[in-house]
Amino acid sequence: EERLEDLQKLLAYRDAYQTTAKRLKEMPVPSHLLNTHEAMINSLWRLGLAAEEMSKFSKDPVGGLVAMNNYMAEAKHSIGPLKIIVAEIKKYRFTFREDEGGALFNRYLDIAI
Repeated sequence: EERLEDLQKLLAYRDAYQTTAKRLKEMPVPSHLLNTHEAMINSLWRLGLAAEEMSKFSKDPVGGLVAMNNYMAEAKHSIGPLKIIVAEIKKYRFTFREDEGGALFNRYLDIAI
């Protein structure tokens, strides 16, 4: 049974990716990480765009497949900046309060020092 209406759930992922990108854009970052930070923001934004395009699969299957391919490629690409950011957090023993955006790294990436 096809459940094409479930594709609309992808819009919540779009919102999450793009909200995270906006929050990261507002975070202070050491100058040597600016390019990496920008790459991560752009990657999250593109993941959100791809999720939005995948949600339209029932109306545009070809576009949906292209979006899936773009999503997978962007997810792989985002690993590079993410590894650099995680390494810096560990190297400099950055700590984050629970109400700070960086706390997500500790929670989801098991970076606890």
